[in-house]
Amino acid sequence: MSVILHLMGPTCAGKSTLISRLTTIAPDLVGAVEVGKMLRAKYGEDYFKGQAAPEHTQAEAWSMYLDGVKELAARKKRVILVDGQPRDITQARQIVGLWRSPHRAEFVLIHADHEVRAARARAGRSGASLTLAVQRLDNDYRNCYVVMTELLRRNEVIRVFDTSDMTNVNALAEHMLAEYAQ
Repeated sequence: MSVILHLMGPTCAGKSTLISRLTTIAPDLVGAVEVGKMLRAKYGEDYFKGQAAPEHTQAEAWSMYLDGVKELAARKKRVILVDGQPRDITQARQIVGLWRSPHRAEFVLIHADHEVRAARARAGRSGASLTLAVQRLDNDYRNCYVVMTELLRRNEVIRVFDTSDMTNVNALAEHMLAEYAQ
């Protein structure tokens, strides 16, 4: 059985940091599907044009999501972390009820205060990379709200973890392992 954890949250909330920590701590138990990273690696940093879920990426993102989850489930990963999916209302509707026994899907909002996310976006970036990251700060936030509303309308539970203070990311990772890798 796999728990498919859909890690939602806006740019610079700490999703990638948490994924990195979890896959480092428990590589035999945890796998990750990071669609945004895969698309940026394939097409370049400006592929999303600063948007949260541009239309021209939808079909390929959905295919990468499905293939990635199926592959990690076949490799018997107990916890499958999905970064940034569902990314729009259509995907939210498709995901609800998609994964059946022995698997289960859950939704987790990774939250950090806007000021914290803005500081993280500015750190280590400049030029076009900084401009795109700043655009995604607001676009992702709006997009995440729409997705969460749709999931709640469908009676899904959304867990929330605040990562504004990342000094304790190890404790959060250990907590998530204890809760989901059973």
